[in-house]
Parts: sequence; C-alpha cells; structure tokens
Amino acid sequence: MSAATEAAVGGRRPAPRIRRGLRLAVSQGQFLTVLAGVFLILMLLMIVQDGAGTAGNEVWRGLVLGAIYALIAVGYTLVYGIIELINFAHGDVFTLSAFYSIFLAGIPGVQEGFFKRFFGFDINHLAGSSPGGLVLALLIIFPISMILAGLTGVLIERVAYRRLRNAPRLAPLITAVGVSFLLEGIMFAFFVPQPRPASRDWAPRGGLSHR
Repeated sequence: MSAATEAAVGGRRPAPRIRRGLRLAVSQGQFLTVLAGVFLILMLLMIVQDGAGTAGNEVWRGLVLGAIYALIAVGYTLVYGIIELINFAHGDVFTLSAFYSIFLAGIPGVQEGFFKRFFGFDINHLAGSSPGGLVLALLIIFPISMILAGLTGVLIERVAYRRLRNAPRLAPLITAVGVSFLLEGIMFAFFVPQPRPASRDWAPRGGLSHR
C-alpha cells in the first residue's frame, strides 16, 4: 500500500513530499491550460487574417524548429547529468553534422557531393526521383552523418575534456567555449563560400572617372 493510500485510509494529512508533488502537478496543469488557450487564440487570429493554409504551415515550421531545439536540449541535459559539464560545443557538433550531410550529398548546381565525385552516384537525384528514393537517400545519409558526428564527439572528449576530468569546473567550461569557437572556425573555413574580390576595372555608373 502506498503512502498516499495509507494517508487517505488513516485520515491523516498527506506527507510533505506528496503535497509538494500535488501542488507541482496542479501548477503544471494550470500552465499547460493557459498555454493551450493562448495557442488556440493565436491560431484563430492567424486563420482569420492569413487563412488556414498559412496557419498550418506556421504550425508545421514551429514543430520542426521545436523538435530541433528539444533534441539539442536533451543532449545538453544528458551531458550535464552524466559528467556535470555544460558542453557549449554541443550545438556546434549538431551544425557540423548538417555540413557532413551537405559534404556527402552536395548542393545541386553549387557543390558536388562526395558520392558523386568519387563514385558517380548522385544522392540528390535519387532523393528527387520518388518518395521511395527520398527514403533511401535519407537511409544512406543519416547513418553516415551520425557516425561522423559521433566520431567528432569522441575526438573532442579524448583531446579536450578527458584530461580535465578532475580539474576545477571553470577549466572544462572555458575549454568547452574554446572547442565551440574552434568548430565554428573550421566550418567557416571549409564550408562557407569565399567572397570574390571586385574587379579593379569596375566603377559605379555616373561616378568620377580616373584621370
């Protein structure tokens, strides 16, 4: 018999822990109710102003973006719960995973992918051919990107974090910020297009001519 049942049978007041749990559940329920009401009001306003199609698209975008935020938040929580480290490079590893996918598949008309360059296999053409081709392309890209992201995490832990396991908390925190900056610099160096310099012969229309 649980503590709550015994308290109810004996006529005694619930234990403090049970009372705190009940208050927390009630407050969470009230918060969710208010949140759902605000969401419904905003949805109705959007439907009236922009139509149901626009409202549906915005809800879909919000769900996709929220899923990305939730996935990153789960990663932060797991890392902090296990080693009590706020890994500021966690989001950069996610971003790098997306660039791994771009490196493997390429961008049509902009960048040639790894598979097409070395194996003559165009994943973008496969993904655009049919829904089954899209699923097959994702089944190829996702495992490879996840493996590369996992290897990146292992490399970061071995090089940067493991030797600071018993150091003061400020040391791994600063190291995590440095690793974040390092990954961002690598992504800027390898994946961001370089700006093209302007031609020396170019001059604005109506500008002063060189003498």
